[in-house]
Amino acid sequence: MKRLLFFNSRKALLGVVLLAMLLSLFACTGNAVSPAPTPGESQLIPGKSEPVSSETSSKPSAAEHLRVTVVVDCASVLNNPDTKQTAKDIVDTLIARGYCHEDGILFEETLMLEPGVTAFNALLLTNLAVGYRTSGLGPYIHAISGLGERDGGKTSGWVYLVNDESPNASSGTYKLSDGDVVRWRYSVEKDDTLKDLP
Repeated sequence: MKRLLFFNSRKALLGVVLLAMLLSLFACTGNAVSPAPTPGESQLIPGKSEPVSSETSSKPSAAEHLRVTVVVDCASVLNNPDTKQTAKDIVDTLIARGYCHEDGILFEETLMLEPGVTAFNALLLTNLAVGYRTSGLGPYIHAISGLGERDGGKTSGWVYLVNDESPNASSGTYKLSDGDVVRWRYSVEKDDTLKDLP
C-alpha cells in the first residue's frame, strides 16, 4: 500500500510539473494562428504598415485599411489593493519576464487592419496567448497571457472598450472603424473598468 501511494504521488507531482511547463509555454508563445492566405488574399501582420499578400500584383493600398490602436492592460491588478494574490503573482511574473510593462500594459500598438475586422480579431493579432470559448453569443475571453477570469477576485475578468466606451455587442461581432482605440482590460471589480487607465 505504501509503495502504491508513493507511485501515485510521484505521478501526480510529474503531472503538476508538466502542466506548469505547458502553461508557461502557452503564456509565452500565444495561441492565435492565422491560416495561410489564399491566392490574392492579404494578411495583415502586427507592426507592419502594409499587408503581406500572396500575390504582389494585387496589393491593396494603405487607403483601403483601417488604422486601429489596440491596447491590452492589467493595470487594475496593480492598482486595486483588494486584488487576490493569484492575479498579483501572475502579473509580477509577466513583468519580471518582460512580457508586461510595469504600468500593466501587455500590448499597445497601432495596426493597419482590413475593413470588417472585429475587436476579437484585433486581439488575436496581438500574438498574446488568448484563451477563449465560443458560444452562440460569440467568443468569450477567459484568459490573456495566463491571467484568467476570477484570478483577481469573484467578478474579475477581461472586458473590452472601444474609444473608452463599453459596446453593447460581442467582441466577435463588433466591427472596428478607422481611428478606433480598442482596449482589452482586466477588470477586478465591476466599477474599475475606466479607473486608472494607463
